[in-house]
Amino acid sequence: MLMAGAVCRFKPVLILDWGTHIGKSARVFRETIKAFGVPCAIHSIDLPDDVQHGEHPKNERGKLVRGMAEVTLHQGDGVTIALEQCAANKRPGNVLFYVDGDHSKESVVRELGAILAQVPDAIVLLHDTFYQSPDSAYNIGPYAAIEEVLAAQSRTYGTAHHHRPARQGSCCTHRPQRLIPFPCTRSYSPNPAPNSPQANSS
Repeated sequence: MLMAGAVCRFKPVLILDWGTHIGKSARVFRETIKAFGVPCAIHSIDLPDDVQHGEHPKNERGKLVRGMAEVTLHQGDGVTIALEQCAANKRPGNVLFYVDGDHSKESVVRELGAILAQVPDAIVLLHDTFYQSPDSAYNIGPYAAIEEVLAAQSRTYGTAHHHRPARQGSCCTHRPQRLIPFPCTRSYSPNPAPNSPQANSS
């Protein structure tokens, strides 16, 4: 919902997505821009074939979007190629980054920091931003990275989050994503109070 909603709300001219895998996210973006008539180019990035990673899709990479004119597939470092494509395809309009690569805190800090440094007005969606304690020992990196990067920013950013309940029988309980729109009037503060507008935003 947040992926489609972000496209409809901000109408990006360029979407930069990494963590392609079989192309689910790129396909969601592609179907959204087609359905709602949003002129937009999508660039999706995944690891090179010779890199070993537990979630490397190998020959399945991007299979859901292969041959689609709106989607260009790349291989390499996600944020590096994304920023290169952003510079190469620069034109008036919003740019949306979808960050779904390595979920370690260090990796997401590097990626989000680079985006905000080079494209400060970007729309950023981050996948798997679980709001849970370190005791869970599962995918806490993206959330911790957001807290660290945004707390260090001199500009004001607004945030929104969406929690998608898992289907019955699924092994995960939520797959939250975090949206960081371009600077707005509502301030960001780490660890908002449970009933504050920031905590209740969606």
